[in-house]
Amino acid sequence: MTAGRFACSFPAVPRLRQFMQWFNLALIFGLLGMVIFGSFLGAERAKELFNAPLLWPVWSALALALLTGFVVFATQMRCVSLAALHLGTLLILLGSFWNSHAGHALAARLGLSEKIPWSYLVLYEGELGNVVWDETLSQPLGRLRFGVKLEKFEMDFHPPRRPDLEPAVKQYRSRVTLYRGTEVVPAEITVNHPLHFSGYHLYQMSWGRSPDVYSVLLVASDSGLNTVYGGFVLLLVGAIGRFWFRKNGACGGASPPSTTGDAA
Repeated sequence: MTAGRFACSFPAVPRLRQFMQWFNLALIFGLLGMVIFGSFLGAERAKELFNAPLLWPVWSALALALLTGFVVFATQMRCVSLAALHLGTLLILLGSFWNSHAGHALAARLGLSEKIPWSYLVLYEGELGNVVWDETLSQPLGRLRFGVKLEKFEMDFHPPRRPDLEPAVKQYRSRVTLYRGTEVVPAEITVNHPLHFSGYHLYQMSWGRSPDVYSVLLVASDSGLNTVYGGFVLLLVGAIGRFWFRKNGACGGASPPSTTGDAA
């Protein structure tokens, strides 16, 4: 007996399906509203909003609804594009959780990984360091499993429009050397061109002088990102299959008219 036949044998299944449809629709509109609201908060505050413990039940409910859909709508899930849409959304949720503070804490408790999800690395020219700090740059959060030496901090400038005006900054650049065991890797980090190394992305965040020049790098864990990327690929494939090829009669689309109708 298939899952679809088993599900249809219960008289309450149609009501459950209707409830799941409305429940998922409410979650989708709720998440859409949160995304719109979060876009006005800025990156830091939006990150705090979506990682707030009060929202954990929302993410859990959405993940549970997606998992339940594979059973309640077992017959419809035979459509590859519809299954890809559901699975892609589920992977995005799971990957996002694994990349969150709660996901990193769970990984540490399970002994899977001990990574710092989000931190800052402050380096003076010629300094080798691996101690990372919180957003205030006053509280140490731990040490990276590799060292970063700032060889040189540089700035590129646009040509000045007038001789009496200072030229505008075009690019900030940190030339670094990374050390991991016996491995030595020279690299360059610029704005919008982060460096990926040993499970982290390093972004050029800021700089200063007090009195020597220093560079501030944002260090972000890559845990769960491949899962999120895979989810987006499945969403794209599912959307193309669901909406572009639906006219061919697949997955509940309009079927072509029969040419073998009953004789009058």
